Amino acid sequence: MNHRRPNIVITMADDQRHDLIGALGHPVLRTPALDRLVNEGTCFTRAHCMGSTHGAVCAPSRAMLHTGRTMYHIPGSIRRDFGQFRPPCDTDPASLPLLGELLQSAGYRTFATGKWHNERDSFARSFQEGRNVFLGGMADHFATPVSQFADGSFSDSFPGDGHSTELFTGAAVDFIRGYNDERPFFLLCAFTAPHDPRDTLPRWHAQYRPEDVALPPNFVPEHPFNNGNMDGRDEELAAKPRDPDEIRKHIADYYAITAHMDDGIGRILAAIDERQWAENTIFIHTADHGLSVGQHGLLGKQNLYDHSMRVPLIVRGPGFTPSLRDDRLCYQHDVYPTVLGCAGAAVPDACEFHSLRDRPAYDTLFTAYREIMRAVRDDRHKLIEYLVEGSRHTQLFDLHKDAWEMHDLAADAPDIVARLRSQLAAWQTRVDDPVRAPAPEGAGIFSMTDAPES
Repeated sequence: MNHRRPNIVITMADDQRHDLIGALGHPVLRTPALDRLVNEGTCFTRAHCMGSTHGAVCAPSRAMLHTGRTMYHIPGSIRRDFGQFRPPCDTDPASLPLLGELLQSAGYRTFATGKWHNERDSFARSFQEGRNVFLGGMADHFATPVSQFADGSFSDSFPGDGHSTELFTGAAVDFIRGYNDERPFFLLCAFTAPHDPRDTLPRWHAQYRPEDVALPPNFVPEHPFNNGNMDGRDEELAAKPRDPDEIRKHIADYYAITAHMDDGIGRILAAIDERQWAENTIFIHTADHGLSVGQHGLLGKQNLYDHSMRVPLIVRGPGFTPSLRDDRLCYQHDVYPTVLGCAGAAVPDACEFHSLRDRPAYDTLFTAYREIMRAVRDDRHKLIEYLVEGSRHTQLFDLHKDAWEMHDLAADAPDIVARLRSQLAAWQTRVDDPVRAPAPEGAGIFSMTDAPES
């Protein structure tokens, strides 16, 4: 392989919370492969998902990564399962090229394995080859239906033989070991781990026993108020109020399947080492969103707390400083312009995110869930606004002093609330949030005069 442009490898987890990496200080979980990436690359410690218009947060998150567009501007050619809350996008989809499409135009060979929770046509535009591709949202890890993709079409889907992590890791490793093209390659390996059902191989479960798992500091049996998603699909995975022993079992399984995925990432890294391509490969690990698993009395990711909206994001390779912890605010979706820049490809004018090689990029970040939650955060504070059944609830957290988001300061800091509401309103205008209502200046997304406090 004589080319000088770097290969691009992206591994993506499904539901991996931002703190599930041993090198970042996790007290229990062992992740030698991700630890290696942290030590050899740049770790963006405050990366976020922008949120979702639908309970399947993974679908718009992945769509944003592959289009470089905020979630209210994603065209129908990539969008899937966005529910009734449709983005007001009237742009010709063909004018918004996908990440894989642009890399092909730049001379890359593109290959994918694993989860693709967006449209089939967008996969075909993005990748020339695909092995063990899961065209869905979630499945039994030991019976994941997978298809093969070649010559522009998919084979019939059949349950794979083995655990999903083994299916996807094996496809990625085989691609690397057998690669003999002069072109650089773009490889996407999108795991379905650690998404539920969190069943994995016995040897991983044996390493993480429920009785050895501590509950998080912000565990409570019930969320303190109705956030509008109390009966969502994920929230029905455990009894209510939450039983501490049942939550420990969920957490132990979460750790076990994450450790299994880390082992798969290690094998992909080893395959790159075998080919002696590490110095000319951009290796990115990230996730589509995080997960509650008992924090704040919640189980799922359909909320705007840090445990659900913050994600791991590590970049190793040419141009990224080893062992750097970069704490600037950023989005996981910044991967789109970052990869294009590393590949020497032009970033489309329509891209709304920023390359991770540029700084600073964001003074504040906007996150949203359906029509019921909006949040904005700056370097220190986070404001979350809820509008549920006509009632409004506001939360304010000082993330420097209260990383677990346990102490609501909204009633004690009206000046900070007003400032962040103004910034939230500005973000909503910027991204064309369709639930904006006429309201007094600085009032944010909802008609504050019409919605009583809960």
